[in-house]
Formats: sequence, C-alpha cells, structure tokens
Amino acid sequence: MVLGQNFITDVKKGRVQLKNGKVGEVNWYQFKVPIRDPDKVIGNISDFKSIRFLRMFMRGFQDSTFLRFAELDLVRADWRTYTRQLGDLDVISPNAEFNVSAVSIEENGSRKPINYILPPGISRTIDPANPQLQQLNEQSMVLKVTELEQGDVRASYKSINMDFRRYKQVKLEVHAEEIEEYPLKDDELYFFIRLGSDYNFNYYEYELPLKLTPYDSYNSDNESDRYAVWPDENRINVPMDLFTNAKLARDDEMRQAGSTVSIQDVYEMIHNGWNKNRNKVKIKGSPNLGNVQVMMMGIRNKKGQLNTGPKSVEVWVNELRLSDSDEKGGWAANARLSTRLADLGSFTFAGRTSTAGYGSINQNKNSRQLEDVNEFDIAASLDLGKFFPEKIGVRLPFYYGYSRSAQNPKYDPLKPDIELSESLKHADNQQKKIRLNLCRRMW
Repeated sequence: MVLGQNFITDVKKGRVQLKNGKVGEVNWYQFKVPIRDPDKVIGNISDFKSIRFLRMFMRGFQDSTFLRFAELDLVRADWRTYTRQLGDLDVISPNAEFNVSAVSIEENGSRKPINYILPPGISRTIDPANPQLQQLNEQSMVLKVTELEQGDVRASYKSINMDFRRYKQVKLEVHAEEIEEYPLKDDELYFFIRLGSDYNFNYYEYELPLKLTPYDSYNSDNESDRYAVWPDENRINVPMDLFTNAKLARDDEMRQAGSTVSIQDVYEMIHNGWNKNRNKVKIKGSPNLGNVQVMMMGIRNKKGQLNTGPKSVEVWVNELRLSDSDEKGGWAANARLSTRLADLGSFTFAGRTSTAGYGSINQNKNSRQLEDVNEFDIAASLDLGKFFPEKIGVRLPFYYGYSRSAQNPKYDPLKPDIELSESLKHADNQQKKIRLNLCRRMW
C-alpha cells in the first residue's frame, strides 16, 4: 500500500469516528487499474465483450481489516493509446510503460507531491441541473510514460471530424512533473500535438520542450500557484495560420531548382514561442484544416540530446480548445425587374448575389457558405408578328432566356485550408492558370 506501486495513484488522509468512540486518522487510497493490460489471463477469455462478474480478492493481510469504498467506477475516455510505431524504426523501448488516465480537483486536490490546481483563467462550471449552486468536477488527462528510450514516442489519439478553418487559435494547457526515482530536467522531453487526416502521413504538428514543475505543495488556488503548476513555457497558443504558412513555405521550397524537399518528408519551421525558438511546427503530406479527422497528443524523447538513457515523465493536459472564431459575416441581395413593352411583349431580369460567410438565421457558423455567388437570369417574351401589317394576321411568338451562375471559392480547391487569394500569391503563372481553370470547372 505504497504510493506509486500496485496502481496506487493518490493517498488521502482523513479523520473518522472509530468503533471505540474515538476519532482516528485513516488513509484513503486511490487505485487506477488499467483493465486492458492485465497481469495474467485465466481461462480462454480473449476480450471484454461478455463480462458477467467482477470479483475482488484480498491477499496478504495478517489480521481482520475493514475497508470503506468511496467509489468503484469503470472509467472510459475518448482518447486511446496509440499502439503502432511512431518513433524511429530502429528504436525499441522494451521497458517502457505508457498510461492514459485522469486527475481531478475533487479526487486529487491534496495530491502529493504536487496537488491538482485548475489552469490559469479556468473556473469550475456550475451544475445547471442542480437548484443549488454546486460546482462540477474539473479534471485533466494524464499521460504518464516511464523508461522511454531516445528516439521513441508514446501518444494517445482521438478520432474527430471537424472544420478548423472558422477559428484562429488552438490552445492547450500542459503540466509536466518528474516521477520519483526517475530523474529528469527541463527540456529533456518534448510534448507534441498533431492534427491531420491520418496519424503518420498527412498531418500538422506542434512541438515544444517540457518545463517541469518542481516538487512542492501548492495548497492555495491563487494565480501564482496556478502559473507554477501550469507554466507559460508549456502553454500551447498557436495561430491557425502558422500551420498553413508552413505548408506554403514547404511548397515554395519544393518549387526551387535543386530542392530535395519532398511532400512525404517532415518539414519543420521554428516558432518564436515561450522557449526561445525551441518550439517547432511541422507538416507532412497534405493535411487539411477544413477536415481534421484525427488528433494526437504525445511525448517524444529526441535523439541527439545531451541527456542519455531512457526518461520518464508525467504530463497533464487540459482545456484543449479552439478560440477567436471568425466573426466576419457575409451579405446577400436579390433584384428583379419586369417591364412591359406595350403590346410587343415583356422583359424580365432577375439577379442574386451573396458573399462568403452568408447564411440563414437558423444555420450555425460551420454551415455558412464558403464562396461568392453571382447569378442572373434574363427572359424576353415577344410577339414578332407586330412588325408585320395587321391585315396579314401573322403571329410569331418568340421567347429568349439566358442565365448564368458564377461561384468564386474562398479556399483553394487543391489546398482547401488556404484561401485562394493567398495561394495565388505563392503560385507561378502556370499554376495560377491551373487553379483558376479548376475553380471554374468545380464550381
């Protein structure tokens, strides 16, 4: 019953009324047991599709023991452990262990050696379904890795289907701490977040070195303690155009004579973040912020560092969010003109125009149109027999109609997360013609 062993993640001390009438101090132990990774398998069970019983056994006690259970929960998460190779192909971490769990303000507010504190600027939500002012629990995801060799990576992932183009920033709060008996220094391990169409071939990535929170007891909830647990150096606050600028820079370099850059190579750019130009933005393949299908967060132990040997760390991540949404709207107009040309006939003109960002009042932001639309219709109905003498009695009805619709996309059809105007600035004359002709065919 030791903290850090046998799946014990936290120990709380409390005072209770004992059977003899006295008040004594007791320990509460929090266990987090990964059911997907059992110590042993008995019988021919192979999966978790048909679980009928759950039994707990107590072993090794020499005297009668009373247990109080506060909670017994089965916990699931949308984030899963990525089990395929992410690091260098020639690197294996035979002793590495990677766990994805959670830490919360209610369960780990008195955790040792660093207790859980909300990130700066974040407050607990009030339960709207409760008539009393009751705060909901607030928690973070934990990525804990031990014995990670140089050149290796461990990560968790989540499948989504979302358009990021309507937002200007992606933000994430990150905390890192040393694990007891595994010495670690600042900037020896790296944290990354990956957005893309898949996990290995088409993605954007942002990487930063981890600054550790020193062991201490933060028992208050003031701003200084929050910034100590959630330092600015670990905060991810990335503008979306940083990713698209990396794509444009990569493509510009690919067009240069003698360039060795390939679309399947990992292209890197330095971002002047908190860490004195040590943050990096990367791109591989052809990712699209307009259709982000996967997200990944992980820990990397780079080769070529001054440190040697495997490293371990515990990382908390919280408040992954998109901010600064695009508030630029569009407008639309309709016009219709009808005229009567005496007894010769009638003439009608109708036109409609709308710009990118326009949508009806019942549409959400992601449903608004992404192109400029211009349409017009001309219709004429005439009796050409009026040009002949009336005594001949000739009637020649004539109808003429002409309509045209033009749609100019806001984004480049070949690079759907880059605006067409910006893409044309980086293209040569031949590419401009190809893009403009493609827009005419597509729209």
